[in-house]
Amino acid sequence: MEMSQADLDELMAAVVGPSDGATLVETPDAERGGSSTGSNPETKTVTVSKDLRRILDLVVPVIVRLAEQDMPVKKVLDLKLGSILEFDKPFEAELDLIVANHRIGKGQAVKVGENFGLRATRIGKIQETIRALAGIE
Repeated sequence: MEMSQADLDELMAAVVGPSDGATLVETPDAERGGSSTGSNPETKTVTVSKDLRRILDLVVPVIVRLAEQDMPVKKVLDLKLGSILEFDKPFEAELDLIVANHRIGKGQAVKVGENFGLRATRIGKIQETIRALAGIE
């Protein structure tokens, strides 16, 4: 999905506000998103059009990358059940958090019940994340 600069700017304006304690309010299609201040000057409200809400509700792949290495095709073809691949990365090293094929942060592996999880230790700026999601370098 390609986004215009205007769409990206609107998305950034809507998303950056809530990170400062603002709330998202959906508006009819006829109205466009923007910031407004309610009766309480301490509270910021960011209005979100239905089009923008659709963007915010999109599902994207979230990947935790353990390690990687280049390998000759012959070695890949030689892999079989029980093969062990060793990586030059310490067990305790931070893992990459990747969203839509772009690294947006790092974290540590944690156990959540019987599942694997990631405790985020570094997350990039929201603007960088949105640009990565939009495919803009």
